[in-house]
Amino acid sequence: RRLLSRPPSHDRHQQQPHHAALFLVPTCDLVEQQSTAILEWVPRHHVIRYKGGACVPPLDDNYDVLVSTPQAFLSLQDLHERFNWAYFCIVIFDEVHHVLKDHPYRKIALAIPKWKSDIQVIGLSASLTYAVGEHHVMKVLENLSRELGVEKMISPTTEELVKGGYTPQYGNVEVVDCKDTPEGVVPEQERQHHLSHMIFFQRVKRSSATYFSNMYFKVIWQFEEQAKRYYSGFASPLKEVRLNSWEEYAHKLAAQASASGNEACAFFFQTLETWYVGLRMLIQSWEEDEQLVLFWLKLHDAFNVLKDWDADLRDTIDPLRAMSYNEHNYMRLTMLCNQIVTKAQSFNNKLRGIIFVRQRITAYILSHYLNNNSLFSVNFNFKS
Repeated sequence: RRLLSRPPSHDRHQQQPHHAALFLVPTCDLVEQQSTAILEWVPRHHVIRYKGGACVPPLDDNYDVLVSTPQAFLSLQDLHERFNWAYFCIVIFDEVHHVLKDHPYRKIALAIPKWKSDIQVIGLSASLTYAVGEHHVMKVLENLSRELGVEKMISPTTEELVKGGYTPQYGNVEVVDCKDTPEGVVPEQERQHHLSHMIFFQRVKRSSATYFSNMYFKVIWQFEEQAKRYYSGFASPLKEVRLNSWEEYAHKLAAQASASGNEACAFFFQTLETWYVGLRMLIQSWEEDEQLVLFWLKLHDAFNVLKDWDADLRDTIDPLRAMSYNEHNYMRLTMLCNQIVTKAQSFNNKLRGIIFVRQRITAYILSHYLNNNSLFSVNFNFKS
């Protein structure tokens, strides 16, 4: 999309033909990318670039376009009057949706009318806002339009996109209906991320959590009972709302045991740390990620129990260990593998793709699962 604000004053530009264009981009990488693109589009124009840490462009440079990050440009204006608003006839905001709150984009947008009323402003963006819901979207667009002085909003036609090099792929969007969500997970309408800790433990207390979650929590409870025998000062961290504090606590106890030479105790708390991570994954996924949790435990050999551990702990672990070795309990992951293989075959095994996940640890687990899956040849490489 392109946002066009105040139209240029053609008479003034004809009188002073050396006024330059300012092309603002939000990141340093985009300085290089967009300046290269501009030179390919208008090769006879003199394009200079500037970003934080770079040398200041020569003051005698008679440039046509300055490509810069916003904060670097603000600093540049403080260094020399050669870069004040009098020298620019047009300002282009790439990724204009960043004009919000305290972002340097917004500071520049609000400063332009104070210094030069006839400057033209263009905003470029493929998605105009991060807001969700029609009311919030309209509110953001109203603010954006007001602060930029927007007069027109134009979306390029398919013909314009094709002329610019875009190749549309009609009918190539495929939605796979994966009916493998565990029964009884937290309903969508009840999911409030800041309450995930409270919601999970209320469900466990009422026995309304999923079958897998209830089994898993019994293991955690048995682990904590055993922990008191290994370390008299042990106190369950599960009341802490910050979920990763649980694994940090177990990690600390494991390190202390190892430092004192008690390797059996250290191994126990290392295993508990792994199980705490799995519990965090369950809670953060609203109890959906059973398959990833099983593979996580299997990956870290967390089903390996010592003979001196309580029989009750071993007995509660055994059913989950059995589940981890049943391939039918990884149907969602298997479906993902089959989809990748099918797509790869349609592209003669020359495929590059992106798998988006909600948690960083999910990327780690998936990369291990896929890289060790027999469906893929040695030419496949999955990175997290």
